[in-house]
This record gives sequence, C-alpha cells and structure tokens, in this order.
Amino acid sequence: MPLAQAGEIFPFTGPHPAPHPVPYTQPWFLGVSNLRGGLWGVADFAGFVAGAAPAPRSDAALAEARLVTLHPALEVNSALLVDRLAGLRGLEAFSASAPAPDGSPPWYG
Repeated sequence: MPLAQAGEIFPFTGPHPAPHPVPYTQPWFLGVSNLRGGLWGVADFAGFVAGAAPAPRSDAALAEARLVTLHPALEVNSALLVDRLAGLRGLEAFSASAPAPDGSPPWYG
C-alpha cells in the first residue's frame, strides 16, 4: 500500500476495544471498532484476498497484527487487519503493476 494512502497504524490488541461484530456481513468483515474516537469498519485483509473466512490466529500472531486505517483523504472509514508490516516505503519504492490475469477480481493488479 502506498504510504500516502495509509492513515494511522494501531496494534490489533491494545487499548482500543476489539471490533464489534456486524450481522449479515462477509466472513472477512470483522466488525466496527472505535479508533481514536472514529468509527472504522475492520476487514481481515487475508480473508478478503482469499474470499473466505479468515483462519484462526494464535495470541502471539494477534500480538504482531496491526490495524492500518486508510487515509482520511480517501473518505473511507476502513481499517485493514494485516498480519505484520514489512516497513514504511515512499511512492518511489513501488513499481507499476502488470495487468490482472483473466478471471481475477476487479481490485487485483
């Protein structure tokens, strides 16, 4: 994710409350959470990519997991649960992506 599109980064387990489940949503949608006074929809990114319910994680794995909110300029109150962060990079560290293979989801590329 380009750094300009990221908002704040929170530990998944921390002082903020765990996401509250929302009925009738996709299995990868973990619910809504109050992060610094804002209401954010929390999606398990691995589950979203797989298109399935997320695999259970151990307490140790959840301790390394992070919630990455999207930048407010994108006007989407969404946070992604990621297993770990590889580091912060500027736009110049990214390369152009290839066109998505046939049959890929619309967001893939």
